[in-house]
Amino acid sequence: MRFRFLSFTLGLALPLAALAAPQAPDIVGAWTCGPYETPGPDLSASTIDRRVYSDNGYFTEHSFVTYTREGLQIRTETRNTGTWSLQGDLIEVRFNSSKFLSSDHPAFTVAHGQATLDAMRARKNSDTKRILRFDGRSMVTIPLGSMDAQGEVQVSCSRG
Repeated sequence: MRFRFLSFTLGLALPLAALAAPQAPDIVGAWTCGPYETPGPDLSASTIDRRVYSDNGYFTEHSFVTYTREGLQIRTETRNTGTWSLQGDLIEVRFNSSKFLSSDHPAFTVAHGQATLDAMRARKNSDTKRILRFDGRSMVTIPLGSMDAQGEVQVSCSRG
C-alpha cells in the first residue's frame, strides 16, 4: 500500500516539478539564443545572442544581427554588460555598458551604430524576459515591455 501511495505521489510531483519556475542557480552559465527573426515592414533582423549569466549577478551578451532591407544585408556585432536577477519566471537585466563593436557596411559606421545604441539605452536601460519553458539544458523566453511590439518574439536558447 505504501508503495502505491509513493508511486502515486511521485507520479504527481515530478510533472509539477518540471513546471516550477527555475531558480537563479539553474540559469547561471553560458547560453546561445537564436537565431530568431524580428520582422518589420521595411527592415527585418536575424539575431544570435551569446549570453552569460554569472553566479555573482553579472551579465554579458554578444549579439550578432543581420539586418535585411530591400535585398541589402548589414551584419553587426554588439556587446552588453550589466547585472541580472530572477524573480519567479522573469529574468531582468540592467545594462551598465553597451558597445557597438562592428558593422560590415561602410555606410553604417561603428560611430553611427554606437550613437544609435546610446539613444536606445537612454530610453530603456533594462530588459525583462519571461521564461516560457525551461528544462535545464534549454529555455524559451519572450521579452516584455519591448520598445517595438515586433520585437516581442519567442527566443529559444540552449546551454553553451
